Amino acid sequence: PGCRAVFEILCNFPEVTRHMVNQSFRGTPVVDEYRDFLRREGIPLVTAALAEVRPEYDQARLRARALQLLSALSFPVLMRSHLQETLGVDVCLPAERALYLQVLVESLAGEGPSGSERE
Repeated sequence: PGCRAVFEILCNFPEVTRHMVNQSFRGTPVVDEYRDFLRREGIPLVTAALAEVRPEYDQARLRARALQLLSALSFPVLMRSHLQETLGVDVCLPAERALYLQVLVESLAGEGPSGSERE
């Protein structure tokens, strides 16, 4: 649920993510609602969801996986028009977003499509 909520926010407000990335590239301080949301709710939601799937992970690994997940969620939103054109994929459409998130979480959790552990 936490990952879905963050992804939905990214899809509904892509300009906020773009603004944060632009500020980061320019070297200006990132002061906005998105950063505050990530700190207050987004990262705790994602790490809690990952901890449910992989309870053996320590906090450092959970944070690393949260970073990986947030990166994987942000990129297709930032590149949305290009991905539509080149891959025919729009992760902001509900069905495509659900499939992408499922594959992403399976990948991060170390599970294959059947739920079995990958080697």
